[in-house]
Amino acid sequence: MSFELAFTRLIALEGNYSNDPADLGGETVAGISRKNWPQWQGWDYVDAAKMQPGFPRSLARNAPLQGLIKAFYRREFWDVFDLDETPPVLAEEIFEQAVNLGVKKTAEHLQRTLNALNYQEKWGSDLKVDGVFGQSSSRRLRAAASEGREKAIEHGINGLQCAHYILLAEQKPAMRKFTAGWLARRG
Repeated sequence: MSFELAFTRLIALEGNYSNDPADLGGETVAGISRKNWPQWQGWDYVDAAKMQPGFPRSLARNAPLQGLIKAFYRREFWDVFDLDETPPVLAEEIFEQAVNLGVKKTAEHLQRTLNALNYQEKWGSDLKVDGVFGQSSSRRLRAAASEGREKAIEHGINGLQCAHYILLAEQKPAMRKFTAGWLARRG
């Protein structure tokens, strides 16, 4: 799976612009939340576009903004997990999950799943579940994938993602507005 293909698929789901009061991320453009990424350079383009006719549709035609969006996703989510070196079935799933849950939560899901697959410590001691995707987690992911565990890993982290969304809906009923969409995209 190339970054270009994964990005194209993801951005189609993330949409253009939103400022839904029920969304914990607040104002977003292409899925990038101002609350979580207030220093992102793209906000300058978004704010300038708000003063022009055609907003928010005009954002999709703003080439410099679109370049910043693509670079942001590659740097903050794809490269963190070294997904160019990851089997395609896993690369897209890890990328999507990192975008939607964050890098730390996604790394925890990978670590927990890889530990669950580590029968009789086949690949050594279990990973520390700390949400840091370092060399140990990377090596373990590649070892498990090289032994044909890609689908098991994909389903494991996907299941944990679904459980995360259900727990979020239980704890914050206002988020139930989004739960059906979140769950429908898994699988």
